[in-house]
Amino acid sequence: MGTSYAKGALKMSEKVDMQRIKEGLALMLAKELHSYCISQEEKYLADRKNYDTNFFTPIQARRIIEIGQFLNAVGGLELMQAACSSVSGTSQLYLGPLWNGIGQWRD
Repeated sequence: MGTSYAKGALKMSEKVDMQRIKEGLALMLAKELHSYCISQEEKYLADRKNYDTNFFTPIQARRIIEIGQFLNAVGGLELMQAACSSVSGTSQLYLGPLWNGIGQWRD
């Protein structure tokens, strides 16, 4: 019984490809970042006159900072810039200050 289970299981001696895991997580977080930006931009474009100066909600802002910290830890400034360039210009204006001081990011 124990032998048949072990045949399909990952051997403990096999190494997990951590770089691929990090890249997958970075892609997932970039998509999350993009979704925050899209939703906020739709609200901004619909009501520019009455739009609050805070583009992101406090909860979104905290999460965006966490995403920036993770991206910095995995791929540094280059990965952060790639994620930022995947969102529109309006979102980039509000994203930059949130990431200011994370790694080499300067706004």
